[in-house]
Amino acid sequence: MSFQPVSDPLMSPDYMEDININNNDEEENISKITHKNSEFDNNDDFPQKPNLPQSAGNQIDCSFITPPEPNIKKLLKTADINSLAEYGIDTRDRVHCCDLLDNIFKQENYNDYTIEITQAEKINDFFGSSYIVYTIQAIKKDGHKILFETKRRYSEFDMLQKHLIARFPTLIVPPIPGKSNIIEYATGSGKNQKDTMVEKRKRMLQTFLNRLRNHPVFSCMHIVHLFIQPGAQWSSKQDIIEIKEGTDKIVSCIDEPRLAIIKDKLTLCLKYITAMYNIQSEACKNLQELSILYSNSGEIYNCWSMEREPYAPILDQFRKAGEAFYAKLQSILQTMDNYIVDILVQYIRYVEIAFGVCKAYRNKYLRFQQISQQLDNKRNYLKHMENGNAHEPSAEPTGGIGIENNILRFKSTINSFIDNDPVITHQKNITNTKDIIGQLEQDQESQLRLLAIASLQVDTDIQRFEKERKDDFINMFKQYAIIHRDLDSFKYEFWSTVKSQISS
Repeated sequence: MSFQPVSDPLMSPDYMEDININNNDEEENISKITHKNSEFDNNDDFPQKPNLPQSAGNQIDCSFITPPEPNIKKLLKTADINSLAEYGIDTRDRVHCCDLLDNIFKQENYNDYTIEITQAEKINDFFGSSYIVYTIQAIKKDGHKILFETKRRYSEFDMLQKHLIARFPTLIVPPIPGKSNIIEYATGSGKNQKDTMVEKRKRMLQTFLNRLRNHPVFSCMHIVHLFIQPGAQWSSKQDIIEIKEGTDKIVSCIDEPRLAIIKDKLTLCLKYITAMYNIQSEACKNLQELSILYSNSGEIYNCWSMEREPYAPILDQFRKAGEAFYAKLQSILQTMDNYIVDILVQYIRYVEIAFGVCKAYRNKYLRFQQISQQLDNKRNYLKHMENGNAHEPSAEPTGGIGIENNILRFKSTINSFIDNDPVITHQKNITNTKDIIGQLEQDQESQLRLLAIASLQVDTDIQRFEKERKDDFINMFKQYAIIHRDLDSFKYEFWSTVKSQISS
């Protein structure tokens, strides 16, 4: 595999002075690496959702929204987002795992099949507690033929998602509904409220499975196939048919400035989606209140029409209007919840997962920088020793591995007192340092390979995420337009009919 040099702003002298690495603990090492004016401060890896103003009535405050800068720089290279090679997956000698790969999960067959969650059933166990079991059906669209059916609990969906994130930390795993919804279900008042929450969970979990089916990498994982097979003993601990990662592509790894641009774009995306969600929630609340007003007005007109007023037939028409508009608005609210609110909630979670991908990649990037710095220090130290200066306290350059420097200096001082043959000891130190350099070179090559694969995955999956977001939001806006067009058309036709009946 070939690699292009990484553009590396982190290796500047100012930055190198700020690094203090303990080689015994990788997580501790990464946490100790700091970068002046870094775009990725520790407190900003997962930005909080914007503190959006909650509006009252019809007054929506959008003053916090600023238009994007014109001519935004293109972030990523163009990739074939459906190609496994673009994800750093080695397709050579790939093992065929099951027939599902040739049918439901094969990319070219995506539109011929679907996965549906058709039922959410409440189950009571022997201990008096209850839980929801979701019925999953694999369906061939031609003739709506049900191929097979299985049942899974929410905890199994959660386990599957966590396994996929752990297995591919630099891929954007589709979201599932949060655990907070379970608490809401347990404490929710009224059957209708609980049923609504269960229906929303069904839709999100169904979308989760179909997004996995449409993803080039996740659709190839045997554990995903087993998840929807009836009676299959799937496990989150291992993927029976392991996917091998590797690439022969020339890779220009994503550096921190480029990663910061991706993160800024995600932050902007989260800002607008959250704003739209708040506005849409307010709109749904107002529509719900309006529908109740229509229902109440219908009851009033009904009672009034019974008072034998001379215009009782007209009052009866207004009664019908109240009932009709209540039913219409309730239908609209359901449609908006399904096609607009659900999408916004999913993408808020989606963006949060994408931030986690950026953080995972940055950890790999910093690990590579750490090894590279250690290697440079050792090479400089070897150069000093070969020049006969190893006995001096300042022989190894400072600023890199402080603890190791002190240990080596201490050993050098002790050896100077007890060595019978300083020349032999000096040669041993040179040999040991060369061995360490050889190991570090292997570690650097290995880490660079991992970094290149991670870079491919982030690059390609961010593009895939952007394409999915574009398609989903275009469909969402179309649905939004259809809802309002149909509502206005319904109003016009209904009131035109009422007017003609009054006139006659």
